[in-house]
Amino acid sequence: MPAETEKGLHLYAAGTPKGHKPLIALEELGIPYTLHKIDLLAADQRKPDYLRINPAGRIPALGAILFYLAEKDGSGRLLPSDAAGKAEALAWIFCQSVSERGC
Repeated sequence: MPAETEKGLHLYAAGTPKGHKPLIALEELGIPYTLHKIDLLAADQRKPDYLRINPAGRIPALGAILFYLAEKDGSGRLLPSDAAGKAEALAWIFCQSVSERGC
């Protein structure tokens, strides 16, 4: 989950396909971030520090993160400004959030 502070974005992610997607977006957009690795085997997502950030205790809602990053960037590289292009991009973003296999 990206948490924005005065020091930039903080991404809490595991080494899973869903964890890699926001990293790829951040790198592509050139947005500065700090990565905090979540160890799922150690149940980091259930520890009090993580639950304060994400009370659901899950790897964050990927679609929301990708949408947030695309909107924050504002260059149109990931999210076009025209209605048809934006609708198509959003369909792909949200499809990726529900399926590990893609669309």
